[in-house]
Amino acid sequence: MTHSFLIRDPYKVIQGLANHWPDCSFEEVGLESLARLFDHIAERNGAAPPVMASADLLANPAATTRAYCEAVGIEFIADALEWEPGERKEVSWYGKGTGPWHDTLRQSSGIKPQETSYPPLENHARLMDLYERSRPYYEHLLAHKLDISTGEAA
Repeated sequence: MTHSFLIRDPYKVIQGLANHWPDCSFEEVGLESLARLFDHIAERNGAAPPVMASADLLANPAATTRAYCEAVGIEFIADALEWEPGERKEVSWYGKGTGPWHDTLRQSSGIKPQETSYPPLENHARLMDLYERSRPYYEHLLAHKLDISTGEAA
């Protein structure tokens, strides 16, 4: 088994969390725990596990997925990056009409950036504190992200 990490800018993570759960906590943002897990695995294995940045995946799905496949030793299949819109059995356990994320998934045909319109964090001192506390952990993980130009860790 190969452990892998997909990371997202904590600013966006917190915006999304706060949109649904305004009282979200630092622990729920999760980057400290994620960084601890990453460090534990890297120390145990003697090498950093693959880290994908969600921004890379959205901006360049093919290059990011190719780099990931190379990092974990599996075949890259370009056709897997596109699909027909419709019901997704992989998330059917979650139920129909359960929210905008699943509705968007059903309508999707590939990996593409999604439009969101969450309020900025700057107007909320507590949320900005969560962001500032989370950033060092995100930057630590980001330093190990896959280089999508070569398929190797940066």
